[in-house]
Amino acid sequence: MYNFVDRSRPASSFGPIHTDAKVTSQKFAADDTIMFSGESTGSIFLVRKGWVRLYRILQDDRTLVLGLLGPGEVFMQDGSVDGVQPTTTADALTDCEVTEIPFERLGPVLAKSPEYSRKLLGAIARRQASSHDFIEQILTRDTS
Repeated sequence: MYNFVDRSRPASSFGPIHTDAKVTSQKFAADDTIMFSGESTGSIFLVRKGWVRLYRILQDDRTLVLGLLGPGEVFMQDGSVDGVQPTTTADALTDCEVTEIPFERLGPVLAKSPEYSRKLLGAIARRQASSHDFIEQILTRDTS
């Protein structure tokens, strides 16, 4: 069902890889896994082209879709809480391009480009507003 990207292959076979905490963009084909559950905890990802699905596999093997993200939107791996490993996975729904920015490079990247800073912070703000709207919908549902 999914085409998992083999990160052990040479960089020339699938685009830039992540070394020395550099900002990298990588292209993914539809159904490629961009981020596995538990990995990439030190980066933020920006969707440049295409669509990405964020999801979790629940203990009963159901899939919980956390979001469908398009160009200009951001995502990152959940942090570990009380020693529990992060569980979010990201797959390419369509052919896409995603930029990975390690947290230690985020400050210099934002300082270098005010336009990039506005876009990134705008994407984070949209994601937060969407989360708040979803929580409001859940909390105001009739439980009968």
